[in-house]
Amino acid sequence: MFYAGQAFSYVGDGLRTLALPLLVFHLTGSALSLGITYALEFLPFAVTGLIGGSLADRLDRRRLLLSCDFVRFFIIAFFAVAYWRGFLTLPMLYVGIVIIAMCAAIFLGAQAPSIPYMVGKRRTTQGVAALVATEQAANMIAPSVGGALYGLGGALPSLVVNALTYLASQASLVFIPTLGPDERRRPPGMRELVHDISVGFRFMLADVPMRTITLMSLGLNLFGMMATAVYIPFMKRDFGASYATIGIAWGIGASGAIIGSLIAGKFSSRWPFGAPCAGRI
Repeated sequence: MFYAGQAFSYVGDGLRTLALPLLVFHLTGSALSLGITYALEFLPFAVTGLIGGSLADRLDRRRLLLSCDFVRFFIIAFFAVAYWRGFLTLPMLYVGIVIIAMCAAIFLGAQAPSIPYMVGKRRTTQGVAALVATEQAANMIAPSVGGALYGLGGALPSLVVNALTYLASQASLVFIPTLGPDERRRPPGMRELVHDISVGFRFMLADVPMRTITLMSLGLNLFGMMATAVYIPFMKRDFGASYATIGIAWGIGASGAIIGSLIAGKFSSRWPFGAPCAGRI
């Protein structure tokens, strides 16, 4: 049930990740506005992600995931109605993108510890690999479809589908009895949040695999987002590319991630990451 709900959500996300940048560029024609769009999507995600794990350790993860999906559904549905009625503005998009990014960070923080809770620690790698492969498969197919839909009807079809997929994700979560944690507590206060974040940073810096993954992710996201911010203006202005062509080119980039996820899930037990440590589980 969890996988099915997330698979639907990934399809909607794949449509949205192309539809919103195309919409911003259509409204402004500005590469700067497009860069601001990506900054507002990823900076709040990074900041809010620091508290997502702390919330997931204390609160009912199922309710937390449901709440994040409901807020994202509401924002995307508002975008669709505002676009349809002709009163959608750039500030509205910016505010909504920030809220969506914050909910996505909290959702991810609650999703990660839910996977071993559902399938067990020994099958966590395979579970994560299945989700990542499905997400990247959606990212390969959905932008191509989204580009074609945008060319035919603007951003509205992609926004409507994205809103419906968040409803599908909520429906799947309703039927899951629990996602943990076993011991639930009150929401963390500011002192507890600071403590949890500091513990997380100390753990990450002391653990070689975690530190390596974090630094690699930092570099990939930093330079990847710099490239993505100029991607749409470059293809539109220098090549006169159609929206469908932009979607196809966008989707091709996900093929490598699909192959890597499948390889990781299949060979993770044969290719351990890092030297084994005595007493480490």
